[in-house]
Formats: sequence, structure tokens, C-alpha cells
Amino acid sequence: NLRAEFEENTAPWCERIVIREGLFQDVSGKMAKASPSGFSLIFHDAGHTPADFARDLPLIEPLLTPGGYLLIHDYVSKNFGESRGAIDSWIASHPCMALATTVGTCAVIKRCQ
Repeated sequence: NLRAEFEENTAPWCERIVIREGLFQDVSGKMAKASPSGFSLIFHDAGHTPADFARDLPLIEPLLTPGGYLLIHDYVSKNFGESRGAIDSWIASHPCMALATTVGTCAVIKRCQ
């Protein structure tokens, strides 16, 4: 159960974490209303196709605070080549976003200050 694993791994910070489940285009508006000043961290473990990222990344960017981080699950994966290329292309076309590192299978993308 991925949700249980996520909650276990993030238990020390549970008071600061809000989990939104569903398609990102459906929850992004709720997220914007919940925190008008944005989020310092967003963890994306949703669709895994280039089309999913073409839809989701433009919605995520304005939700990140300056200096905030976007973690994308499964970025480093044998079955993720096409999507990884789409993510890399999106980063390259957005000068305020940069791939900071990878942690496990996650990409850690930082928004500039």
C-alpha cells in the first residue's frame, strides 16, 4: 500500500503534510485555495506519461513558492524513459526550474528564488 508507506515515511512531518488524491487538474484548484501563498514542497506521484506531465507541470509550477521543491516519483526508472524526457524538456524550457538531484527514484526539482 503506497499511501501507508508514504505516511509511515513522512510521519515526523505529518502535521505539515496535506495529501491530495486524484488527478492533479482536479486537486490543483483546491491546493491553491488551501494555501494561497504556495507550497514549499510538492510530491507528484500521479500519471506517468508525457501527456500527464504536459498537463500537470504547468499547474504545479505556480503552486511552488520561490525556492520550493517538486519531487517527481519514478523519474529514475527503467520504464519511465519517455516521461523522463518530457520532464527534462519542460525543465529546460523553464529557466526558473532546475533538476537539483535525484533521491531514490525521485527527481528533485527546485524553483528559483
